[in-house]
Amino acid sequence: MKKIIAIILFLLSFIYAQRPITAEDIVNMRSSTQPTMNNDGTQIAYVKVIPRTEDEKRGGSFREVWVMNRIVNWYKEYLK
Repeated sequence: MKKIIAIILFLLSFIYAQRPITAEDIVNMRSSTQPTMNNDGTQIAYVKVIPRTEDEKRGGSFREVWVMNRIVNWYKEYLK
């Protein structure tokens, strides 16, 4: 059943997409890693991974530390 749903969603993505996903799109995707929640569960810290663009010096992706408050819905960047 899960495979059927995945196939349907995959096919629908082609119908509603403005253009197909390219290899360059995949390389340039941002992601969030290392989520951590405080003891009372009100704040979540995570690392946002941002790939370098073509015009920047070669090297690894940039990483930013963000904190999100679940109750009042705010985000704050701590390290860039």
